[in-house]
This record gives sequence, C-alpha cells and structure tokens, in this order.
Amino acid sequence: MYASGEAHFSWTSRRVPLPHERFAPASDPTDHPGHGAHSGMTLDRELPPDVVHGRLLAYHDDEDERDYVALLVGEVADCEDVPVHPVDEERLLILGARSTETGEIFVSADGGEIGQRELDRQLLHGGPLRKLLAHTGARSVLIDCYASAA
Repeated sequence: MYASGEAHFSWTSRRVPLPHERFAPASDPTDHPGHGAHSGMTLDRELPPDVVHGRLLAYHDDEDERDYVALLVGEVADCEDVPVHPVDEERLLILGARSTETGEIFVSADGGEIGQRELDRQLLHGGPLRKLLAHTGARSVLIDCYASAA
C-alpha cells in the first residue's frame, strides 16, 4: 500500500490520519445494556474561556475499565497535524492553560499516566485513545516519535 502525497513523517514526529466520527452523548447511561457503564464517549463539554479555550472529552472503555480524557486546546476540528501529548491527569488543565499552540490535544487516563509508547500503539493499531481522538474532529494528529525511542 502506498502513502498519499500528504503523508508526513520526520525524525521527530509521525502523522496519524483519523476517521471522522461525531457523537451525541447519552442522556442516560442506563439506556445502554450492561451494568450502567458503557464503552464510548461519556462527556463533551466546552470549557469556560477564562480557564482555557477548549473542550474536554471523556471516553469510557469497558474492556480495561478505564476512563480516558482529552483536553482540546484551541481549534482542532477539521485540522491536520494536531500535536497530541500524553500527560498526567492532574496536570491536564495546567498544561492546557499554558499552551501557546493554535491547536493541541492533551490526553490522560485515570489510574495512571499514559506513556508515549502506549499512545503510539493505540493510535497506530487501534484502541480507546484512537476512538477518543476520532471524536475530536481532527483530520490527523502528530505523535512524537523521538519521545518513544528515548
């Protein structure tokens, strides 16, 4: 299979195209079968502009029983090459408020920090983080290859 003319790969980063998926949050989690929780998007909220210009997304995965959170800073919908950074959950809003990029995504998970290798693996081979990032509206994201090798 050949890469398109828009493929991006450098010594420090790799472009990962994302499918376009939009979601409507469930009004009642008990509408879904199972034990009340469901695998999928659970939150999509605009943040107050005095905190950070962005959106907060949450995704619950039943398989590993974890919640994944993404903070979208600036404009990411319909954008190419949006940088994605794994961060510790406690630092999510702090780093988002300090961001100077026009569009950037910070991701974390409850129960521990997501490592760069785990982020890379899930983006390239599928997983809850890829599903979460597909709901951001970004056309493609950039992952830091150099951090994985270090």
